[in-house]
Amino acid sequence: MILIIWGWLLLAAASQAATVLETMDIIARQVANPAFFLDELEILGPASRDEAKIILLPEVHDDSLSLLNQLLVIAQEKQRGGRVIFLGESIPAFNKSPWELFSQKALSIAVAQLFREQYSPKRFEEELTNMALKLKSTPGQLIQKPSSGLWTLSAFSKESQSTILYGWDLEKSTSLTDRNIQLAQTIKKALLGHDRVIVMLGARHVPELEYLSSLKLLCPGHKIKSIEEFYARIKKKHGEKPRLIHGIGATAPLYDFLAQQDYAVIFNKNLYQKLDQAVISSNCLDLKIF
Repeated sequence: MILIIWGWLLLAAASQAATVLETMDIIARQVANPAFFLDELEILGPASRDEAKIILLPEVHDDSLSLLNQLLVIAQEKQRGGRVIFLGESIPAFNKSPWELFSQKALSIAVAQLFREQYSPKRFEEELTNMALKLKSTPGQLIQKPSSGLWTLSAFSKESQSTILYGWDLEKSTSLTDRNIQLAQTIKKALLGHDRVIVMLGARHVPELEYLSSLKLLCPGHKIKSIEEFYARIKKKHGEKPRLIHGIGATAPLYDFLAQQDYAVIFNKNLYQKLDQAVISSNCLDLKIF
């Protein structure tokens, strides 16, 4: 069902801003009834979704389908209620985003859809800023709500929908390893005051997905058969906090932290293909045992 609805979003027409507003309305209708539109979910990790204290929602940054999947799962988690906190990357740990969560993610989805053939991180951030300015200049479409101070799109302006997004990241991006150490620390602290911690993050911040995608980046002959063997080999040859090419093994500290937690990784199965397409390199890392 989600792919059928997504087909509507491919019919871009009129101006970019008008297309974005149309996309917002479609997403808002899906968010209101997320269970109807979610399908083909893959769940990894030791805990079921109902039992998990930590839920990781991976994305490929220019893949609008993985972004939409995140938003629909978040909508379900919000419906469940309880003490829940939502964390996102590229925001310093526990800093509050100036954007309302649903508004921010919906705008990211719309921009990813518009520029899916021309993606680069810098271009994506520039287009997000440009689109926000266009919407801000359109009366009533993007407002800063007096009650929360959050920038909110009209499609998500109901008080019951207003959702705060906090960061999990470092103030300045350094190595992936350092960012993953910070992620583990942020989750650990967030668990002290919440029943569930919901984390949005790039797919290669997730140990299970980093392992699967990193196998493509290893030189032939490594003979690694499991995630346990992968991280054991990484740590034996490169230490507990590896800083290797392509970020290989960068999730080792997070992998160790999550080994003691009830967590689940939830995503649409289409993410496997998108991640496979994103991980390409002519250089490999030698993890063979001699």
